Amino acid sequence: MPIPSSLYMPLSQNNNSPVVYTSPHTRAPSRSSSKLYSKLQNEEVRVVTILPCKDDSRAIKITLSHTPLSELKRTFPSRVSAETPLSKVQKTLPSGWQACINLKGQFLYRHRHGKNKIFPLFVPTSLVEILLELRHPTEPRRMWIDCICIDQQNTEEKNKEVKRMRNIYRHASRVVVWLGPACSTSALALEKLEEFGCQVEVTPRCEFLPAPGLELPHHKDKVVLEAIEKLCNRPWFKRVWIIQEILLAGPDSIIQYGKASISWHLFRRAVLRLSARGVQLNPMVDNIIDWIKPLCQNHHVGDNISNLFLLTAGRQCLNSKDKVYGILCLAAQRTADAIRPDYNPQVSLKDAYNSVALADAQVRQRLDLLDHCEQSATSKRDWPSWVPNWSVDRKGFNLVKVLPFVSASGASKSEFTPEDDILVVTGIQHSQVTGLFPIPATRGDMMELFKAYQKSCKLPFSDQGLESYRYYPQPRVALIDAYIDLVHLGILRDTFHDALKYPTLSGARQKFLNSVSSGDGEYLGGRSEYLKGYKLIFTEGGYLGLAPETTREGDLVCVFLGTGLLKVLRNHKTDPSAYTLVGQCYMPGLMNGEALVGELSPEWSFKRFTDEWGRWQPRYINGVTGEIVGPDKDPRLGDLPPGWESLGPALEGSVASCTPGAEDLNPW
Repeated sequence: MPIPSSLYMPLSQNNNSPVVYTSPHTRAPSRSSSKLYSKLQNEEVRVVTILPCKDDSRAIKITLSHTPLSELKRTFPSRVSAETPLSKVQKTLPSGWQACINLKGQFLYRHRHGKNKIFPLFVPTSLVEILLELRHPTEPRRMWIDCICIDQQNTEEKNKEVKRMRNIYRHASRVVVWLGPACSTSALALEKLEEFGCQVEVTPRCEFLPAPGLELPHHKDKVVLEAIEKLCNRPWFKRVWIIQEILLAGPDSIIQYGKASISWHLFRRAVLRLSARGVQLNPMVDNIIDWIKPLCQNHHVGDNISNLFLLTAGRQCLNSKDKVYGILCLAAQRTADAIRPDYNPQVSLKDAYNSVALADAQVRQRLDLLDHCEQSATSKRDWPSWVPNWSVDRKGFNLVKVLPFVSASGASKSEFTPEDDILVVTGIQHSQVTGLFPIPATRGDMMELFKAYQKSCKLPFSDQGLESYRYYPQPRVALIDAYIDLVHLGILRDTFHDALKYPTLSGARQKFLNSVSSGDGEYLGGRSEYLKGYKLIFTEGGYLGLAPETTREGDLVCVFLGTGLLKVLRNHKTDPSAYTLVGQCYMPGLMNGEALVGELSPEWSFKRFTDEWGRWQPRYINGVTGEIVGPDKDPRLGDLPPGWESLGPALEGSVASCTPGAEDLNPW
């Protein structure tokens, strides 16, 4: 769309809300609003022009125009003034008519010969306030506002416009984030955030380069922290749609709070700096900073859609379909092209989520979206267990949220066939659950766990000391170390190269032993509280794992090709040839493809290093030669045997890997 030379994007809370927050009471236009709109042709979008006004009149005069997006790159200068309008405007209103907004938030159309007509297109009072703030005294100002520029009663139009958000935001000269009218602390919050942002430069890997001659300010000022907390708690930050809108925004974008503003560039730097290790504020501010930190990390653009769904957890929207369609434009292009938004009320939420999951799996040849499936007491019984339900935000700990980077199947290609409500997948059954145990919170609980584990492995329990026991599947590993790996989910500095914020295995082991010997429950109780909602499980072969609390004895632990976490399955109640997906599972010694290709030989070890975007990538290190290789040269695989193929780096969202053909594994 040749859209305007400057594009300001106020956020509404409709299904397709852009970037500036408005009232939570936004109402969609009534059906009679179709009189207001003419059909968009090809690549056109509608654009609002706010006409200038030199006085303080609250009558906002606007015009609507159609502008073709495809011509934007030919007509849009590399740098433009925020107030420069496009020279060509195609009017959509009949000749002689002009639009304005009255104090009730209705659109009023006035004819120059005195004819007046009100169309019931409702606009919230807060949007009126935004337009008043953005209106220029002498120059027209061009905007794209979803609740005005998209016919909210035209489902076909909405479906098309959702897929075009990427171009709308990326082609804007800047995006204006509107947090609301000024309050008593807004100016202070913006001033201090700008000050913090000026202290450092931040690399894509979140490395901080201090500005010469500047010292980091004191962060303990209670008034300042309360002002920042209040700003970061503005409703804008809690919406689903704002994730892609701000991540796609250009470098000149700003956050406006009343009359005051801060550049998005400085705001991002301030948030990343305040979230860094060593900067301790207070728990409330720490939590809210961590909540908005993902909005400040550019590596989400082009990410796989499974990771993107994690960003929507806890965020608000009016239509549950927004949980998938609202992040679509951040996905890799091939994935986004394969997904067709459908707001038709006749298309159920289950069918909408199902189509997204299958489209992603078919494009990426991965079943990572199964990592989002987990049964609970509140799960929808009429849904297949393999269809994620993103409309329900899970509270507390979540394996896939903490471990989006693990791959129990390696970086393998999935093989699956959908058959109505059944998904036929390729994988292996690793073991059966033989015992369950609550996560120990006290020394007594810990001793009972070790006794139960030894009994499950048919081994004696003695008083030789906890350090004397071995992890049955891996005799070289102490049982204590396997347990520490389990309750820390493998997030230890021994595996994550130079991750100073993570504990070492030896340090965590010492804390564990001190806690057990002294009876101090801080370490054990802290782990138990953090992992609430999960149980420890024992399986055949002596494996110790972490699984959902709905897991039962007799359930199966399996590995599906093309997935990250282990899966817990249960025999279907009525169909003996089918299974129900219970949820995800973590097991020390099985999270790096060991169930498929075996363990590493003693001279090799597994570590994770950060790439240029700060994302953790798997590597194998030879302790004898010092050689470091990626997963495409997994030392366990050797030369490719017949029936195997290398995926290579072209598979979006995955790293190069080797995967077995269907003839090598039995589907169930």
